[in-house]
Amino acid sequence: MKRTVVFIGFLAFAVLLQLLIAGLSTQSVPINLLFVLTLTWGYFRGWKEGLVVGFISGLTKDFFFFPVIGIHAFSFLLVGLVAGEIRPRIYQQNVLFFALTAAPLYLLNTFIVSTFTAVVSQLSFGQTFMAVVYPDLIWTTVACCVVFISIALLRPQLNAAP
Repeated sequence: MKRTVVFIGFLAFAVLLQLLIAGLSTQSVPINLLFVLTLTWGYFRGWKEGLVVGFISGLTKDFFFFPVIGIHAFSFLLVGLVAGEIRPRIYQQNVLFFALTAAPLYLLNTFIVSTFTAVVSQLSFGQTFMAVVYPDLIWTTVACCVVFISIALLRPQLNAAP
């Protein structure tokens, strides 16, 4: 119950901040906060919670920022799954390894969304993929690393609490 309330709080904060940054325009926003939430939640909580959080975050992103519902839900679901599965297989104390996890997962997310967008609309895959990759990949990876460092710094304090 506590995790659910915390997740809903983080989700609401991410959506409000994303709306504040982007407004309700359809232009590309350089930081995908819902992706950052999905990736970090799946990485630190495991693949099962990553699936659920990814699906909910993706539906939320589709509802607020995308004309077709379900595309981000599917891609974020995969991101949450892979992030939860990758964590035990890499060195967990290094932010560089986390960045090397975040960047390919963002590319996977962008590939899936661009493929579905090319199928549904008249835009080509190359146009949609390249329009999102640069500079969004850099800023989203940096945001993921900042969140990772923040959690790493707060985690000893959270574990020491009675």
